[in-house]
Amino acid sequence: MNAARVGRVVARVNSLRPDLVVLLGDYVGGHAAEADVSPGTQQEVLGGIATFAALNARYGAAAVIGNHDSWYNRQSVTTALQDAGVAALWNRHIVIRRSGGAVVIAGIADAWTGDPDFAAALDGAPADADTIVLSHSPDPFDEMPAGPALMLAAHTHCGQVTIPFFGRPLLPVRNKAYACGLIWRSDRALYVTGGIGTSIVPVRFLNPPEIVLVTVRGEPPRP
Repeated sequence: MNAARVGRVVARVNSLRPDLVVLLGDYVGGHAAEADVSPGTQQEVLGGIATFAALNARYGAAAVIGNHDSWYNRQSVTTALQDAGVAALWNRHIVIRRSGGAVVIAGIADAWTGDPDFAAALDGAPADADTIVLSHSPDPFDEMPAGPALMLAAHTHCGQVTIPFFGRPLLPVRNKAYACGLIWRSDRALYVTGGIGTSIVPVRFLNPPEIVLVTVRGEPPRP
């Protein structure tokens, strides 16, 4: 997609008046490295990411890096995100200070092109803070340690195409149960978004692009 569409998506996100915006990776399309594409394509990539500077949320924006970003040039993408005012998280965290208590946003490395390290991502985080983990792929959910109650992930595009009575023929995840939507495992939750783009083939069927508004509520007080 071009920067103009990204700008329209940013405007839609802002209209939801979010407290925090999270971006879950693959800001670059294709498989080519930065050194192998034209200067014009490089400027398209940087221009699209720069559009995130217009995001307007009380606590800002945080992001993780996807496999396509790493194939392109992880450092270039990270720098572009940070120049746009987005906290780029690769096995590290940020702390949001608020009147209701601190919230930790921990981002782990991409499972395809890096080593997701929960210990490193949470190192130094306040022990009593509520914690949300960001991951490009949902697969690391199986290894998420006790403490965080929620992981947000992407990567699957929800299969991009769903064939009635057959299902999703293409899912780039180990655990096919993590294809799309909200998944509960005991006392923790995973939400996998279908995202707004496409991969390999520019087609979606029964898996429309989505912007997800997540409302997080505390456990109700016990009598």
